[in-house]
Amino acid sequence: MTDDEGNGPIGNPGYVTKDLCGAQRATIDAKLAGLRNQIIGAIALSTAIMLLASYLK
Repeated sequence: MTDDEGNGPIGNPGYVTKDLCGAQRATIDAKLAGLRNQIIGAIALSTAIMLLASYLK
């Protein structure tokens, strides 16, 4: 027996729907975007520090 949308067994909270998959995918994409921004920021900061250090020599 399925729910009205045909998503799967009624009363099975572990059943993954397409909407849930989409939400999880969006969450993962957002986390990856944040990680990418952190990496870019770290590279920019380290480059600035190296340039400053070479300038101060």
